[in-house]
Amino acid sequence: MAATCPTPATAQVFGQFTGAPTVQMNSRLAGAYLTLGDHETSAIGQLRLSFHPDLDLGFQGGVGRLEVANTHRTQVKLGSDLKAYLMKPTKQRTVGLAVDGAIGIETAEGFTTLLFGPSVVVSSDLRWSRARAITPYASLGLLYARTESNGVSDTEASVPLRFGASMQVASGLDLVAELQWNASNRTNDDVRFGLGAGFPF
Repeated sequence: MAATCPTPATAQVFGQFTGAPTVQMNSRLAGAYLTLGDHETSAIGQLRLSFHPDLDLGFQGGVGRLEVANTHRTQVKLGSDLKAYLMKPTKQRTVGLAVDGAIGIETAEGFTTLLFGPSVVVSSDLRWSRARAITPYASLGLLYARTESNGVSDTEASVPLRFGASMQVASGLDLVAELQWNASNRTNDDVRFGLGAGFPF
């Protein structure tokens, strides 16, 4: 069950897969995720690292199988994001908040899409032992997409809403599950479900 943000190391343009907290200084987070939609299945890998307190950088890449006009195409995805942890939980307030900016590219035969935009992430860490915790999270973004297909350009904006949770099942292993809903979206699936694992090290 799971996650934590195309965010557990994520360039969060393709999923959140992580909560609001950033990776600790001199630590890293690797992740592997599978996302499923009506017309697309993608395998995503990611790496997240920190070079400043409360600020981390994510990289994400993978491949997808996309159905377009009753034909199937292989799609390549690459992305990056920068996340800032602005509000940490306190004894009176158990929710943390972060802002994130992401950019990514998806390319397949006949078309290329550039995606970029900001998002806000909230999460709460529910811990019952040092090595056991579950972190539910939600994010709301504004994602711009510019698609080039056969010499024709199209630009659209969507509002990705993501709900998920990460479960720390052991030291160095988090299981992740996420539901993604892209409001006002014309290009990609409106609803996707993601499963995967994060490996802090």
